[in-house]
Amino acid sequence: MESHHAQIPSPLLVEHLSRFKISPSAKNPMERRKSSLEETYVHGAPIRTGCDTAREGKALDIATGYGRNALYLAEQGYRVEGMDRDESAVAFCNAEAARRALPFMATCTDLEKEVSFSKEAYDLVACFYYLDRKIMPQMKETVRKGGVVVYETFLIDQHRQFGKPSRAEFCWGHNELLRHFLDFRVLFYFEGRLPRGKGGAAEGDRWVAQLIAERTAPAPQLENR
Repeated sequence: MESHHAQIPSPLLVEHLSRFKISPSAKNPMERRKSSLEETYVHGAPIRTGCDTAREGKALDIATGYGRNALYLAEQGYRVEGMDRDESAVAFCNAEAARRALPFMATCTDLEKEVSFSKEAYDLVACFYYLDRKIMPQMKETVRKGGVVVYETFLIDQHRQFGKPSRAEFCWGHNELLRHFLDFRVLFYFEGRLPRGKGGAAEGDRWVAQLIAERTAPAPQLENR
């Protein structure tokens, strides 16, 4: 299992969480909470400014694997829970978290069976390279208001060009992931090809959909006059 120590977290977490001030690792508490005019992007173009989403809290990593993203979040100060059905991966995660004294615990969970997510339980929910459309409503509901979802997985172009994943339903269609989060505040969205070495794509180019979205309170109803 030593080879898994070298895994690096996704740049989607490393680069953009700091951009949006949602990492709890800032030393000055006031810096974590003050508003900042940060650009947000869809397809590389700014779409919104004025983000104030910094907080300490709990994170959930769905299909955590060997914990490359969950361990990073724990290093940033989040109390992290991970779930994966691979027993060896879960054992590695828990041993590594204990070795590094990090607040991260993984549990063995088969996401293809019925899974219950607590409502408004997490400040950040991460999901990388796992897609089950049936759990999307619960994934959104488990985020607290003001919390964020960070999502990355294959786009349908990956299947069409390379035949992997082998089944098209394991890939998002064009704009499909975005449509799932139209009731959230979309902070970042990208669909396209990541060249080799970008986004952890060490084995070659890959087509992906990426999203960071904040759960917001419902807009107040305007009175009819």
